[in-house]
Amino acid sequence: MSCDLYFIKVDDKTQHDYNIMVDEAIHMYIQIFSDPPYNEKFDYNDVKTDFDNFITKGCLLLAVQDNITVGFLCASIGIHHECNTEILQQYKDNGIDVHNDVYIAELGVDKNYRNQKIGKKLVSELIQLYKHNNMFLRTGVENNDMVIHFYEKFDFIITDIREMVENTRSDGSIATDERLYMVKYTSTDLPIYVKHDEQSSTVDFGYQSGAENLYGIGDDSHNTCNDDYDYNSGAEELYGK
Repeated sequence: MSCDLYFIKVDDKTQHDYNIMVDEAIHMYIQIFSDPPYNEKFDYNDVKTDFDNFITKGCLLLAVQDNITVGFLCASIGIHHECNTEILQQYKDNGIDVHNDVYIAELGVDKNYRNQKIGKKLVSELIQLYKHNNMFLRTGVENNDMVIHFYEKFDFIITDIREMVENTRSDGSIATDERLYMVKYTSTDLPIYVKHDEQSSTVDFGYQSGAENLYGIGDDSHNTCNDDYDYNSGAEELYGK
């Protein structure tokens, strides 16, 4: 079954239907992360603030099917948090412009609507909207081949940037795992300084959510029917079926 995509803009926030769609996406986000393995608790107003920031400073794409919001993709133009000198240099060395490149931050698909290529459709739409911008994201390192391969099919490549990320669970425990960054260049001429070094250093600059927060995507290299898989992605165990 097909779904419609909506690019939510600042002027749309006054429209009743769009407010309902955004509200549904926020509740979906909270529900996704309350489920195992995350078991995280998010405050509605905090998530709403984040979504409002994506609307005003970047991009919020919503997938709607039968008048129900079933997926979302959040991206920002550049990054809006402080970074230390080391991580900024790593961005530069890998051809990432932290002010103008598109950062894929959040991607979610309702668990009742997965296996319908909704995640793939959202990513494809974002790439079309920002076809003149380079893009980057981060995702898990361990047990994450399917996710990495999914993005490679969109011409993302692995950089040498590694980062340790801590997440607080609802029971107060701390989970730590390693993430890697991927970049999609608008030109086929890749920067000569892009590396694929397994021994690259790790950096933690504090934020907890990023492109690893993906659901309902996948690839069709092992399945001719759909692009959404139920598989594990390191500590996140992301990208639900």
